[in-house]
Amino acid sequence: MQTGIDRRQVILITTGIFLTVLIVWCVYLFIFGDSQVSVGTGSKTKIDLIGTWRVSPVVPTIHIRFISEREAVLLEESSETKLYISEDAEGLQLRRRGEETPSGYFLFREFKAGVWQGLWGDDLVVLKRVSDGN
Repeated sequence: MQTGIDRRQVILITTGIFLTVLIVWCVYLFIFGDSQVSVGTGSKTKIDLIGTWRVSPVVPTIHIRFISEREAVLLEESSETKLYISEDAEGLQLRRRGEETPSGYFLFREFKAGVWQGLWGDDLVVLKRVSDGN
């Protein structure tokens, strides 16, 4: 005849308490959590892109003139190409018309005061601000 609580009951009670606390915490986060987490340019530290930026160390020299939050112009030595800007949660994509693969991709977390590291084609590059405005 057993009068006390055995080991199996202690384990079951402890597991039940743990799962109850976990479920209550998840419900609390679901109800009161901030569903509008700011990421990227929608955050408080919005990046002002408008102006001309140099893509380096690409040869020949390439410049990108950001016209608005959705459009830019790629300035090469002998031509100008319109670029379309799109954002995702992690970064900014620069895409030529009709292309599925972005020409450039820059992570928001890599932006530092007028200098922005990212990818241009298959190359790791740095965007450096040359001038503000158009």
